[in-house]
Amino acid sequence: MAVTLRDIARHLGISHATVSFVLNNRLDMGITEATRQRVLIAAQELGYKPNRAARALTTGRTEMVAVCMPPNSSGYHHVVLAGIQAAMGQSEYELVVWQQSGSSGYKRPSELNVDAFISIGTEVPDTLFTNEDGIRKPGIHFGYTAREGWDNVVVDLGPAAIEAFQR
Repeated sequence: MAVTLRDIARHLGISHATVSFVLNNRLDMGITEATRQRVLIAAQELGYKPNRAARALTTGRTEMVAVCMPPNSSGYHHVVLAGIQAAMGQSEYELVVWQQSGSSGYKRPSELNVDAFISIGTEVPDTLFTNEDGIRKPGIHFGYTAREGWDNVVVDLGPAAIEAFQR
């Protein structure tokens, strides 16, 4: 069973609120450094892991990023995905691979409940990244061509093509 804030509080004989303030890094609450360290050590020893759903309710962020891939992903897509996973390995964010399947199309972002999107060679309609208020969630596009209105990482195939034909 998952360790909760209340479990840590009971273990230390302090309030649930104090544990919450420490684990949410609230430095404005006047908690002593000694208490802060006790909570952090107890959380680690007891194996505490934050509840993403509960945190999302209070912060408005899910700490999840959707990686959008085309239905017929190639080796290129998987190499880029592996690089993204390695780069984000130490972050608090979790990656969710989001792939179109057949003619069923893509779900709306509100159904995905993620904070941002990374598109790897997909031409997903911009409307899918826009919430009900018309605000687009942050995103970046990796591909052979740039996507208008996006931050882009573009792979220049020209030098590789020239080298391939010169051999």
